[in-house]
Amino acid sequence: MYAVIQTGGKQYRVKKGDTVQVIGPFGNTFLMPNHSPSHLLMVCT
Repeated sequence: MYAVIQTGGKQYRVKKGDTVQVIGPFGNTFLMPNHSPSHLLMVCT
């Protein structure tokens, strides 16, 4: 099993055990896309 992460206009395939560096808004809120067919994986720390 694997996941596809899209960032910067590129897609990356990651699998169990891979390390992913996550950056984003810290201490802020942001709107989720209003697109019901989208498959989203939210990563929080």
